[in-house]
Amino acid sequence: MSNVVSTSGASGYNPLVVGGTGVGVKIFPDASGWPSGTGFSPPTGISHAAVVYTSSSTEGQQFTILAAGNLYVHGTSPTVLFGLYKGSSLTSTSNTLVAACAATSLTTAASYPFSLSIKGQGDANSGLIQFGSANLLLNGVAVTFTVQASGIPLTAQDLLLNSVPFCLGVQFGPSDTLNKANLQQFQLEQ
Repeated sequence: MSNVVSTSGASGYNPLVVGGTGVGVKIFPDASGWPSGTGFSPPTGISHAAVVYTSSSTEGQQFTILAAGNLYVHGTSPTVLFGLYKGSSLTSTSNTLVAACAATSLTTAASYPFSLSIKGQGDANSGLIQFGSANLLLNGVAVTFTVQASGIPLTAQDLLLNSVPFCLGVQFGPSDTLNKANLQQFQLEQ
């Protein structure tokens, strides 16, 4: 049985939401102090992503990051792309890409469930977190979710002393005000 090490606070009752116009990567924002139903953009004052963290208990141990939710796409020939990042910025390029899928074509004006899991392991001696066994299901269909690097460096971090944050992003194409993704689970288990 797995133990939850860290959770973002996302739930089916209070999902984290991104969407709307723009074709850049939208990182799911932190839920603290953000009541459900406030819209697609984080309210003023939220400047960091919803994250899950490693802890000292993950030193040298395998862990799994899980995410699930649903999305609605609109516009002509819509696509979606998911990315998992090491970091806590709402700007995807300020984080380190861990794993991503290619843009996946979907049907316009439709809702889709999604779930992803990825296994990791890291330790202070090697100074790396390695990832593998990345899985993404979108509407019941397996989508290739590719690990981007052989190991993510723990720059000035030690799993015994520091938590390492991870965040999740989604990218819609084309831009449409009705595009929306609800993150209902985001947690790190051991």
